[in-house]
Amino acid sequence: MRDRLRGLLRLRRPDAVLAAVSVAVLLVAVERWWQFVDWPALARWVWGRSLSAHLLVLSVVGLVVVGVRTRQHRRRKSQPELVDERPPIRVMRWWMVLFGVALVMGTTWWAAHWLLTEAAGASDPSRARIEAMRTALTVGAGTGGGVVLLLAARKQWLSERAQAHNEDDASERRITELYTKAVEQLGSDKAPVRLGGLYALERLAQNNPSHRQTIVDVICAYLRMPYTPPRENTARRFGLPVPVRPGPTRRACLRLAAGQDDGGASSEKDTRMEELQVRLAAQDILTRHLRPGRYLFRGRHQQPVATFWGGISLNLSNATLVDFGLSGCRIQWIDADNVKFGGDARFTGTQFRGGARFGGAQFGGDARFEQAEFPSGAWFDGAQFGGDARFEQAEFPSGAWFGDAQFDRDACFTDARFGAQAWFSGAQFSGDARFDGAQFSRRALFRACLTW
Repeated sequence: MRDRLRGLLRLRRPDAVLAAVSVAVLLVAVERWWQFVDWPALARWVWGRSLSAHLLVLSVVGLVVVGVRTRQHRRRKSQPELVDERPPIRVMRWWMVLFGVALVMGTTWWAAHWLLTEAAGASDPSRARIEAMRTALTVGAGTGGGVVLLLAARKQWLSERAQAHNEDDASERRITELYTKAVEQLGSDKAPVRLGGLYALERLAQNNPSHRQTIVDVICAYLRMPYTPPRENTARRFGLPVPVRPGPTRRACLRLAAGQDDGGASSEKDTRMEELQVRLAAQDILTRHLRPGRYLFRGRHQQPVATFWGGISLNLSNATLVDFGLSGCRIQWIDADNVKFGGDARFTGTQFRGGARFGGAQFGGDARFEQAEFPSGAWFDGAQFGGDARFEQAEFPSGAWFGDAQFDRDACFTDARFGAQAWFSGAQFSGDARFDGAQFSRRALFRACLTW
């Protein structure tokens, strides 16, 4: 009932005006009709062509028209393909012009016939006929003026429509130019230029909601690009695999002994650190715009803030993420198969409305999914948890798959709710596995599990 009421409140402007007028007319008609309580009197009242009966009929017709137009509009909006929302121009047919001419002539004839009939009984028939013809011609001229006014209004509407389309096209061209320039900046070899491209895309998505998913896809594609982690100290800090370096050459040792710095290694280290900062900025953009507001408890948020991007999906498969966190965010669906999470991965209170795939993901640090919601299922097949895996109070209404997952440290599913099948077959638990207070509505499979 609430969704239907919201749908009625989201009518387009012409339909909303027609609905408001129809409701007002209906109320007036019912107020005048209320005094009649017996059906025979109501029938005589309707057949007597009273004003309230006409208002009642008009209001009912208006409500029916609004209902039909609203249903057609919802059907067009629900189509998956992209549809041009601009209404087509209706070309004026030849019969419309003929109908206008016939309307003017018919109105003039009817007025002349009626007035001449009334003038026949006047005291001065000749003078009355002249006045009658003059009045009939005036009525005809007024009707023709009304037709001309309608044509002028249509011409004005077409002119305004063309102007609106020109403005829309200019806006789309400007958006396309800004988008193309920002994407080109992402391909630069300089980190500040790439940062500028990211923030330009963020601003573009904030001001143009229809392009948000496309821009998020671009940011996710950037994060999926091949990435070489920083050297030993930074890699160990974020839990990333340490790259193997060959031993120093004899020339490099002589340069170091002479007090000369290895410029190539230093430059390579700076480049990797700069790329790390760019990636952290990209991750921060996603986190900042996927959180509806300040997180309260179990999916409850304050009123969504203006910077929230709703209905966004993430494709981060095979990406390398560092200290990635979407705590308190609301996501349509996420594809994080084979992702390498350096550092802690924080998803506390995150809502994955359309499904979450973490198959084969590698969590270098702790994986925090406390109070997370997976309404459409969660897939963690073959995932490797290098730190603690925390799923306290997580909800899996449509099932959870942890087959062949590896838990190197503690796995905590305290008070978790599994509404469908819970699959842990082939999972390996090297630390403690706690399921205190967990609720399993259906089967929970733990075949061939290994504990150490």
